[in-house]
Amino acid sequence: MNNMVEKAFIGILHFGSRQTVEALLRSIPSALYPQIVILDHNPSCNSPLGTWTIIHDSSNPGYACGMNRLIRKALELRTSYFLGLTNDLVLHPRAIKTLIDILKNSELTGVQGILVDKESRVLTGSQRLNPYFHWVHNGFRHQLATGLQKKAIWNTDFICGAFFGLDLQRFRCGPVFFDEDFFLYHEDIEWSLRLKAMGHLFGVSSASWAIHSESLAPGGK
Repeated sequence: MNNMVEKAFIGILHFGSRQTVEALLRSIPSALYPQIVILDHNPSCNSPLGTWTIIHDSSNPGYACGMNRLIRKALELRTSYFLGLTNDLVLHPRAIKTLIDILKNSELTGVQGILVDKESRVLTGSQRLNPYFHWVHNGFRHQLATGLQKKAIWNTDFICGAFFGLDLQRFRCGPVFFDEDFFLYHEDIEWSLRLKAMGHLFGVSSASWAIHSESLAPGGK
């Protein structure tokens, strides 16, 4: 594992079944387990034990509060890179390293990978707001991710909060957190807009994939 990946903090926001987060953990290289912090928002903590850290908050204050808490933890530990994940993912073997390498070698503040279904078909939202979510470029909807240009990075206006990386070193004037008035959904759109207005750049990588549970993704069919 290269030094850049070693400087990464991997934050997992967990609400739901133990089996779901177990599947995500199995898809992450075991060498990175000590760099993982799971924030469990279930009424009773059901996160599996391991060499990762578990924080339990049964009050479930929502996505924005939870992800902010994980970002603050990363800043406390003075890590250079932050990976934000929801529990309903299974990562491609090189997904994390790919995102970190992009942040290291670009001017991007944030980068996200492609969300796919179990057949590796690219997902985007279909609801009125969700097509502008830019989980990926919308022109690739339902295409096979294996058919996309390798190692391509596309500019995007919005980062999807399910699967993203941040270069924390770019917050020279202090970090920008999610608006905690949002409990769930669209907080990442509002957050992205504020960051873009400040001059931060975002990208989507075709070489970093995660299988996303469509049942948990509104409009994701």
